[in-house]
Amino acid sequence: MEFIVNTIIAYKWGILLTCEVLGWVFMGFMFYFRYFIQSNPLFWISTAISGAFGYIPHLSIPILIAIHEKSITALLENKGDFIFVLCIISIIVLGFTFGKRYVAKFDRYMFQLAERRRI
Repeated sequence: MEFIVNTIIAYKWGILLTCEVLGWVFMGFMFYFRYFIQSNPLFWISTAISGAFGYIPHLSIPILIAIHEKSITALLENKGDFIFVLCIISIIVLGFTFGKRYVAKFDRYMFQLAERRRI
């Protein structure tokens, strides 16, 4: 287990960059499946994959480093990691609370745009 944690910590920037690229690729698939193909199962699959590659690594790697160093202060000492994790959690909370209205407006607009492109 120690080897795996050390490997993840050693290659964290490569892992994060790869996950970020895959997250954006699957987000593109998510929009394509939702608005142009209108396939609900493929949309939810690509949403889950995009979330798994887009959010989970960015939240878990700094927390894994803090656990590995056996100190929560490790997360607090590295202010960049702490602020980054705090911002991502804040964006998720804001998206689930205040973002619903904006998502509904965006959803209607994109369906109209996709319908115009299809004709």
